[in-house]
Amino acid sequence: MKTKREREEIKTINKNLRAIAYSMDLLIPGFYFWCPYFTMRIGGAIPDDNPYRYPGKIHSFVGVGVVLPGYKIFTTYQGSYDLYCDRPTPNLIEFSNRLMLISTIRSNLVQANYLNE
Repeated sequence: MKTKREREEIKTINKNLRAIAYSMDLLIPGFYFWCPYFTMRIGGAIPDDNPYRYPGKIHSFVGVGVVLPGYKIFTTYQGSYDLYCDRPTPNLIEFSNRLMLISTIRSNLVQANYLNE
């Protein structure tokens, strides 16, 4: 059972993550950093809940994002801001790891003479 203070901290962190998701989704200039139990937002904006509550969510535990004027965004987060997304879309690191695994398997098969070049 969580104490009242722990519930308040979690609520504050969720509110801060929602503000980061809102700011990056709308490409509002700023610097954003998030990890478990700590968030930092320099710039950006608090979600405007009129006429409805902003439903966006960040689906990663740790990340950094920079949005520059002119709608240029640089971020480690490559997923969707959709509330109901189960898993973020694969990013460049996951893709390169898969390519390295495939090339390693292929080179091992070539060395074992299972494939002819």
